[in-house]
Amino acid sequence: MPPVTRFIVYQALMEAVCRSFHHRITLGAGCGIILCLVAAFWLFWVKMVVWGALMALAVILMCERVLHTEYLLYNDKLVIRRGRLSHDKTIVLRDITHCHTISVNFGLSHCLLIQYDNDQMIYVEPQNEAAFIKCLMKLKAES
Repeated sequence: MPPVTRFIVYQALMEAVCRSFHHRITLGAGCGIILCLVAAFWLFWVKMVVWGALMALAVILMCERVLHTEYLLYNDKLVIRRGRLSHDKTIVLRDITHCHTISVNFGLSHCLLIQYDNDQMIYVEPQNEAAFIKCLMKLKAES
């Protein structure tokens, strides 16, 4: 694909995107990654190479998911990308019935619970929750 065509396609996509939100890295996710990293190091230290390699692979997958999750709000849909190794989840905005904040991990953290379709639920953890909800409601009202 020539660079000019690639630029035109990219520009058309960016005009359709209202807003992009990145995932908030929580204390639990950070501690889980560090704990698995220490376990992988220990497994290599005691010469359990296969288990250490599996634990290192788990650390890589966790980091990939935590660092590359993003939420894209288009004109009529919400696209949840949970990293480069996972499939995208697309939700049509008019199918969203409810969005509210819930506490998790005994109140240490919180996330947004989105209900859509026939009582299906998904949680999201954007860095700027207020702006996410505001943009979501604005686009939902327009569609």
